[in-house]
Amino acid sequence: NQETSLDSLINHTTHSDIPNEHFYVNAKDNKGNIWFSSSTKLLKYNGVKFSTYTSSEYNEARAILCDGDIVWVLLKNDKLLKYQSRKSKVIDLTPAITNTGIDESIADTPKVKAFISNGVLYIESEEDITSINIYDSMGREVLTPNPSPVERGVEITLPNIKGVLLVKVNNEILKVIK
Repeated sequence: NQETSLDSLINHTTHSDIPNEHFYVNAKDNKGNIWFSSSTKLLKYNGVKFSTYTSSEYNEARAILCDGDIVWVLLKNDKLLKYQSRKSKVIDLTPAITNTGIDESIADTPKVKAFISNGVLYIESEEDITSINIYDSMGREVLTPNPSPVERGVEITLPNIKGVLLVKVNNEILKVIK
């Protein structure tokens, strides 16, 4: 509760504007709205009211990022939905992956994990990290750090880049959102 600063449980049974779905990702925009994502809907809470948004392309959301007045939603099918001013636009990231010259394959058990926190990219690997390449969502290489070949954990301070990054570690590609 933004007025009392007390935590409370709010769900579809206590508030009729909340769909009966599992919302699992959230982000806060520059106006203080809190955004949640389910596999099929985007939900905004402005401190008083809940509003839902969706489109025919919105399916299996994986991550959400608020950037000014834009809300970015990464979908499982390598598409990015851009929500701005109650309108959505789909951006297909598949060409970005293809333009890197890397064939994408999903590993059963990934050997590499990556995440971004406070502008730093953290990479952990079960194997020695011999090469790292970082691409923007258009497939342009933005950074190529040179790790020591015996490292299994790397921290990289990123330049001021927003949105989805494709990170190639050895021969595995990961998608992270900054």
